[in-house]
Amino acid sequence: MQSKTVVSLILSAVCLSLSVKAQAPALNKSLVRHTKLYVGTRAECNAGVVTTNPRHLNCETRFIGYTVNLRMRDNARVTALYVGVQELVNAGVVSSNRTHLNGATRFIGYSTTEIYEGTLLLEGTKAQCNAGVVTTNPLHLKCATKYIGWTLP
Repeated sequence: MQSKTVVSLILSAVCLSLSVKAQAPALNKSLVRHTKLYVGTRAECNAGVVTTNPRHLNCETRFIGYTVNLRMRDNARVTALYVGVQELVNAGVVSSNRTHLNGATRFIGYSTTEIYEGTLLLEGTKAQCNAGVVTTNPLHLKCATKYIGWTLP
């Protein structure tokens, strides 16, 4: 039963992403790209973790877009994003929590609710699993996530 639920949730997220992208507005030239984002691609290493480091945990990543510079954005709603900078605590992990894992972070820009052909960003919600970790996987570490916006391409 649980595997059916997992498959159903993944398919729902993929369908949402595809249907919303089909309705994406043209890129607003007033939006400025702020920070490059990558997602980890290696299982048992960094899979699904959004980062600013193209070699996060010395493993492969894939470029997924940019954060938005708020000062230059239109009236879209946004979510502030931070990257962990404390080794052995949260280094390289993107979160909307400025004190993710009680570690130091630095501001890296915003996600946007306007799609512009970007990549869907989600954030883990389950304590002791994926809480605060930004991801592109709706079931990161087999735990729940919530929508926080999109990258700019």
